[in-house]
Amino acid sequence: GSLMVRKKMKAFFGFLVAFNVAVSCRDGNAKKPPRFVQCMTGRYGTECEHVCDCEEYEDCNDGPSGDGKCSCMIGMDEKCKEQQNVILSLNIGLELKKWTLNSVSVDSNTKRESRQVQEGTISRVRPTPFSSPHARCVVLDKDVAALLNFPSGRPLTEFQSGTGATCNLHADGITDSKCGILAVLSGAKVMNNSEPYSHRYGGHQFGSYAGQLGDGRAISLGEIESYHDGVHGSISVLHELSLKGSGRTPYSRAGDGRAVLVSLIREYLGAVYLNALGVPVIRSLAVVAGDKESDGVFRDEFYDGRGAYETPGVLARVAPSFMRFGSVQIAAKREGPDAVAQIVRRALKSLEQLQQIGDPSSLVLETVYPSPESLSNKIREECFFKAFRQDAKKKSCIADINDTSDTKSLFECLLRELTLRVAALVAAWQSVGFAHGVMNTDNMSLLGITIDMNVFGFMGPYDPNYTPNHIDEESRYAFVQQPKMALWNLERLADALTGQQFKNDMREADASTWFEKFDKSKWLPKKSATEILHLFQPRYQLCYNARVLSKLGVNPGFDIEAKYMTNSGGFFEDVTLYHPLVQAWRSFLEVSHADFTRVHRLFPEAVTGMIESQQQLNQNSDVTSFDESVEEQWSRWLDLRTKDNSVQHSDLTQFNAVLREYMNLAKCNDSHSDMPGICIMKLKSMMQTMRRVSPVYGFRSAAIRKLAQSVANSPLATSEEVPESYKLVREAADVLKSPFQWDPWEPNDDQGQCTTENNCGNELHIGAEETKMFKKLREVLSDLPSREEAVVKTSCGGQ
Repeated sequence: GSLMVRKKMKAFFGFLVAFNVAVSCRDGNAKKPPRFVQCMTGRYGTECEHVCDCEEYEDCNDGPSGDGKCSCMIGMDEKCKEQQNVILSLNIGLELKKWTLNSVSVDSNTKRESRQVQEGTISRVRPTPFSSPHARCVVLDKDVAALLNFPSGRPLTEFQSGTGATCNLHADGITDSKCGILAVLSGAKVMNNSEPYSHRYGGHQFGSYAGQLGDGRAISLGEIESYHDGVHGSISVLHELSLKGSGRTPYSRAGDGRAVLVSLIREYLGAVYLNALGVPVIRSLAVVAGDKESDGVFRDEFYDGRGAYETPGVLARVAPSFMRFGSVQIAAKREGPDAVAQIVRRALKSLEQLQQIGDPSSLVLETVYPSPESLSNKIREECFFKAFRQDAKKKSCIADINDTSDTKSLFECLLRELTLRVAALVAAWQSVGFAHGVMNTDNMSLLGITIDMNVFGFMGPYDPNYTPNHIDEESRYAFVQQPKMALWNLERLADALTGQQFKNDMREADASTWFEKFDKSKWLPKKSATEILHLFQPRYQLCYNARVLSKLGVNPGFDIEAKYMTNSGGFFEDVTLYHPLVQAWRSFLEVSHADFTRVHRLFPEAVTGMIESQQQLNQNSDVTSFDESVEEQWSRWLDLRTKDNSVQHSDLTQFNAVLREYMNLAKCNDSHSDMPGICIMKLKSMMQTMRRVSPVYGFRSAAIRKLAQSVANSPLATSEEVPESYKLVREAADVLKSPFQWDPWEPNDDQGQCTTENNCGNELHIGAEETKMFKKLREVLSDLPSREEAVVKTSCGGQ
């Protein structure tokens, strides 16, 4: 009888967890029944064995993974020094700015304990060190470190090439710069001039307003200033440095404030890959691994009662700002238009900087695309996020309202800039096969960049309904739904900026009255917001067509703006909104389920083979007109889904439709006998371009997950010698940072990247076994997934 009761209780709690996460999936700290808030033996907190015993000026490291240690609260350093219990600051040669701290409202309470924050866009809180005095650097991006002016030379080189295993991060007076960098990035020490804080935000989660959320496990250290060439000379740019997984905050609720190392490695590599593909995203600086034995975190990834303790980690990440749609939402409800105006000014300042220097991802135009100058300024600047090279005042409202006190003008400008930028961002997602997985408003950046890559994925076999999120059973955030969900989220942001009742706000008592306590004249008029939101679809149409045509080797041309920017009254499923080649390509992908990464490389190979086998081409040419040997080649080329799938006749039929659209663009027809030569030349040129702009390597979710797990499961490094699993992660980062380059171990590839053995693997100064290991990694990232690995999902429970 008791066994049956336990089984029934398990099923009941499983249902409760699935329900809770479905409406509140966020940053791994979704509220769960006590059964799933487990503690390691001897831990401190509500559901744990022990109770904290700290002074009133101290915070306790409590929660599911808490060790009960007391640490000094913000602003109590002098008091703590008297008691000999202080986190000593550390100077590693970086200067942190306090732009956000000085720009928005700050919570006056400095205790770490979970609570509702009624006033304050940010709350000051220090990171919580791991219990173990040792941590390991898994991977560090030297390009991002250079961007942030990290100390160059020997300390950074040692930090990047080693692990930091010999550093005692709890020691007072750390003088070794390598250990100092690791201490800061792991959250063990705080820099001299740092006043760390966490962001407060609310948000709609899976369609319902969830109230206060916030950074439950992320703590920002401040901003680092760097200088870049901009439109009007040198531009000062601030980068907010945040540590994800660095401990509990006032917004942790029932969470432990920690992050799973496997998830952080995925996020690090995913951000590297997105940036390389030309998609705006937060930048990853480093991943630090904690000790599973002393700091393990409990996670039940799929909410099936089979949870386990996982290796923790910290992700050091960078963005101009980590404020989100939800930052505006909760500020509107709790503090009104004046507090919202502070947030909006902060966001607009960062947007202005991005417009002046361009997004880092826009470098793909110079490094990959053969003739970026052939694109119109509008497409380069507004679809590929290049710097505005003309007078910014003609293109943006920001310069005109920097010093205004008119909140309506501020809100109108932010909504306009963000509507256009988010439309272009999602168009970029769709063009590269990226699925975010959990597009709640608390996961949408106020700067229109990709953030919170917790349950993301990249398309393998093409499936418009693909979702990488295990709990998204209704496919709300499926790949095909992302444009609609982005616009829906913008509408929710508009509700906050116009002082309107929030949609599906069923948790809070003031849902229908909150806006009555504020000055109505300060909100953006609803009519103005509606007119601005109508800009989303035309911008999405323009950028999606431009992005996909560019990937297909076709210059979008200047006439695309006139043809595909009109608001026809239809929506994203209206085929008239797509260029004929784009629509034919979409249809081909849908019927063939071709592997998204490989098809963009193998298609031009197929067309080139067709040209070489049959020079007389016209609009009636298709696969079925070739001899058997050529048709056999087509079958091999079109077998693009998984290794054991076969080609269907419908694949060939739709392939012919794509081919005919290319021939239309190349002006191949029957009426001119001298046209085949020109047709062939144009087709070859388009195919060469398509192959050049299509990545060789893809983000293979199954392979990346196994790689990350190998790091988490491997014995902790005890010396500066880098373990093989770390080396593989670092090599994967290099591969995904340059995904368009050919395998450097192939001595005779067709792009001339490597012509002799001496120019290939030997340049890397690694041994034969490592060469073999790295080559296998590249093969995995460039090869087709097997059937069982074709679709890999994860869940917020594993974060």
